[in-house]
Amino acid sequence: MIKLVKANNPINFALMFFLMLIVWAFKFYYMPTEIETYELSNCLLPQFSETVFMKYLSTVLSFLIYYSFALIIIKINSNLIIIENAYQSPGIVFVLLTGFFINAQRVLPETIASITLFFAIIRIFETYKKLSPNKYVFDAAVLVAISSLLMHKLVFIIPLIIIIIFIIKPVKLKELFVFLTGILLTYIVAITIIWLLGDIELVYESVKSTIVFNYTHHKYVALNYIVFTPIIFVTLIAIISRFTIETPKKISTRRFQTTIALLLVVLSLFFISPYSRNESVVLMFPWLSLLVSNILINAKSVFVSITFGGFFLSLIVAQIVQIVYYLSL
Repeated sequence: MIKLVKANNPINFALMFFLMLIVWAFKFYYMPTEIETYELSNCLLPQFSETVFMKYLSTVLSFLIYYSFALIIIKINSNLIIIENAYQSPGIVFVLLTGFFINAQRVLPETIASITLFFAIIRIFETYKKLSPNKYVFDAAVLVAISSLLMHKLVFIIPLIIIIIFIIKPVKLKELFVFLTGILLTYIVAITIIWLLGDIELVYESVKSTIVFNYTHHKYVALNYIVFTPIIFVTLIAIISRFTIETPKKISTRRFQTTIALLLVVLSLFFISPYSRNESVVLMFPWLSLLVSNILINAKSVFVSITFGGFFLSLIVAQIVQIVYYLSL
């Protein structure tokens, strides 16, 4: 299977869809009640109602969104050459990652925020060697602001984006001004819409409570350790591999991969902190799919077999544990 994943073969797109059906099968067949008791909606993306139809609709939409996202990751990697000769492997790794946490297999603020944040970083990547990068920087600012509106705690990512801009290219003061202007304008537009169409005081209290809420009692339990420890371990290996596997020749590729490693460090620290929801793990998936692909494509065959085998075994164990837990609720 590793040879097929590494090859540039159109059948991999069908393989992605088939693998995703397998790791989402329990959600489609059984449609378990969600295990979390905290609120998973906000003013931009209200929570789906508890009817069976709406549950299935949420899962089907999420499936289609994630599969399309996998195709987009493949396309962007091909255009920017983030991982050389990766072909369809980032998409395959991504769809497998979506199977690690069954509770996130539905439309959530984290679902959309992971996509908007991904595109924000990609717009920064596209500034590399651009003579007029302002429009890319502005787009990135708008997308990051939208991400923080979807997930209020993601405001911490804004200064990280500024650091990333410095990693990718020499930065002019004008570009920083454009970035901050894009952030500010997006917030002003959002506040204006809320003021005209909603209860701004209620939204303010919701944002405030979301930012300060601590999820400690929901996170540090045995089930989460079994499900998420392999993801954190794979993330650690992927970050280390960025600096131990043979360095790519292209300067842009080296900078892109360094940025992704930095992002994964920050996002994983956020995820394991008591201030994030379990569903926040999806923020790591697109970046992790790229660096894991780097291992599959460029590492020695023995290390690839051990890593991919451990990854696949961890996914199976995580699925079994969650299924048994759901059925015992």
